[in-house]
Amino acid sequence: MIYLDLPWYNKAYNLLFTSIRIELMSQQGSAGNVIAAIASFFFPGLGQLVQGRIFAAIVFCIIAVVGYAMWWLIFPAIIGGIAHLWSIIDAAKFRAD
Repeated sequence: MIYLDLPWYNKAYNLLFTSIRIELMSQQGSAGNVIAAIASFFFPGLGQLVQGRIFAAIVFCIIAVVGYAMWWLIFPAIIGGIAHLWSIIDAAKFRAD
């Protein structure tokens, strides 16, 4: 790969590919949302992190992990499962404005 150390080239390259990435991640049902939903399936909050929503990722992760950690109390485990499912659906339906 040839690397050009031209300021205008680097700015144009970053602008082009950043806008493409944002466009892919912003439409509901897009490939970015599908990847985010799959990531949230394996670990709650990971899909939100992929989408760049750090606060939502932390909240979903904490609620689900704490709920799963207290599995012996049944009710927190149910809340953890609901939070995990909600994080998957939230990642799949996210639409950036």
